[in-house]
Amino acid sequence: MKSILINSILFIYFFFLISSCTKTENIELHSNNVVNKPTDTIKELSFEVVNTIPHSETSFTQGLIFYKGYLYEGTGLEGMSKLQKINPETGKVLRSIDLDDKIFGEGVTILNDKIYQVTWHNQLCFVYDMNFNKLNEFKYYGECWGITNNDSLLIMSDGSAYLRFINPNNFTILNNKMVDYKGRPLTNLNELELVDDKVYANIWGNDMIVGTDINTGKVSEQLDVSSLHDIVKSEARNPDVTNGIAYNAKKNTFYITGKNWNKIFEIQIK
Repeated sequence: MKSILINSILFIYFFFLISSCTKTENIELHSNNVVNKPTDTIKELSFEVVNTIPHSETSFTQGLIFYKGYLYEGTGLEGMSKLQKINPETGKVLRSIDLDDKIFGEGVTILNDKIYQVTWHNQLCFVYDMNFNKLNEFKYYGECWGITNNDSLLIMSDGSAYLRFINPNNFTILNNKMVDYKGRPLTNLNELELVDDKVYANIWGNDMIVGTDINTGKVSEQLDVSSLHDIVKSEARNPDVTNGIAYNAKKNTFYITGKNWNKIFEIQIK
């Protein structure tokens, strides 16, 4: 009788043990299903070219912006860096200044009628009025690749996966936002252009432009402009990578170019 009782107790114990293990396994499987959710979808954009504008093949384009009817361009390379104002219909350079020979110019943006031009390794940002008179300069730490603004703050890229939000009055960093491409950090963010709530960025080393939600940091769309690069490859002497995005809000068009390209393309995104 004692043996039967012991066997009964052991049977009940093992029954609950097996049941408990089964329930734990089901919870773990459920947890795995949540973790392995589908990746974010990226919308593939297309475009049509509505105009082409001559562009100097000696301009190593680092930044491009459309402001009050004109294009403003920052160029790079030591001894060749410039700030230029360009007629968007003819490509004619209307105003130009040279940076010091030791300066490697990078992106440009305009906020409250002040032009901000950053540099690559020099860790300097130059501030000009609309006639290219120098008003100020700021020192910062690290590299700078591209710059745009949201009407109150400067937004800067440095080649990493992060966008820096900068106080335009003293160039202090107020916030950082990581750019997320299908769940992974996206590096090599280069020239920037903010349109509404999306930051459009050239990705250095290829012909892809990505659109990132400024609030979430997630890439939601991308545009392949390799066909434009192919055109200039067949015409220009030594065109380098795609770089330069400017938005014309009145026409809802983008101006796209690259380093040492012989053209600026005005495109309509579909």
